[in-house]
Amino acid sequence: MREVSALLFKSIRKNMNYLKLSIIIPTWNRKKKLIKLIKNITYKIKKEKIKYEILICDSFSTDGFQNEFDTIYCGQYYTSAKLTEKSNYYNFRDKKNLKISNSKKIDIKNIITGCCFFNKKNITNKLLFNKEIKGYGLEDVEWAYRLRLKKFKFLLTPAMVDHQETSQNIQSYALKWYILSRDSMPTILKQKKLHILPTNTQLFENTFAQPFLGLIIKPLIIFLGMPLSVVLKKYLYFSDSIKYLLSKSLFSLLLKLYYARGAFDRNKKNNNRWYELGYK
Repeated sequence: MREVSALLFKSIRKNMNYLKLSIIIPTWNRKKKLIKLIKNITYKIKKEKIKYEILICDSFSTDGFQNEFDTIYCGQYYTSAKLTEKSNYYNFRDKKNLKISNSKKIDIKNIITGCCFFNKKNITNKLLFNKEIKGYGLEDVEWAYRLRLKKFKFLLTPAMVDHQETSQNIQSYALKWYILSRDSMPTILKQKKLHILPTNTQLFENTFAQPFLGLIIKPLIIFLGMPLSVVLKKYLYFSDSIKYLLSKSLFSLLLKLYYARGAFDRNKKNNNRWYELGYK
């Protein structure tokens, strides 16, 4: 094992200026040796500050090796420069994406199920997505929460996916937040899982649910929040190509206003799918 590591790093030092490593390790019933080898390799690679990945090809080991890696690996989204350079909306969306070069543990609130991989044998029927969550969003966070209770680990990897939504704009994105609040949140509230969401969402929902404070908030949503959201949405839409007018705060405010509108409309019957509703 030492000889393997020595030969590997002798080659690395010769080419480290441009090298990115993909290390493939075939194995069968070598649990203790394999774990020792991985620790040895990762220690030296991190010391040399080299980008790397380790791919383990296990031939149905019976020594419990697979249980050592009960892990969900999550990649990252990015938006292409062609879109961000021309659009404040896409620039804002890209700034919301996580950008981390080294693998690390992540909070389930930042889970990216559109780019993750795991051993499907470890996911039982009880650990699939919750079909009761309707509309857009939240099913991924709720899914990750249940996996975390089962002692699954979540690691963010440098794997990048070009998240192309070329038909999207701030109008359609705001609608998603409205649907998220109106159709998806009731299930989270019913199951008393509000704690899995961001702190500002928890604060709003707790305040909105209070009888007295709700009487104050609801008129504010109707007479102030709704008109402001319409004006702000139009402003961000028509100023989208003007770079110096980019404001992350205004985009975030619009999404919060649409979330509030969705909370106000939760008593409405929703038969249509969110993408069939059109822009509000």
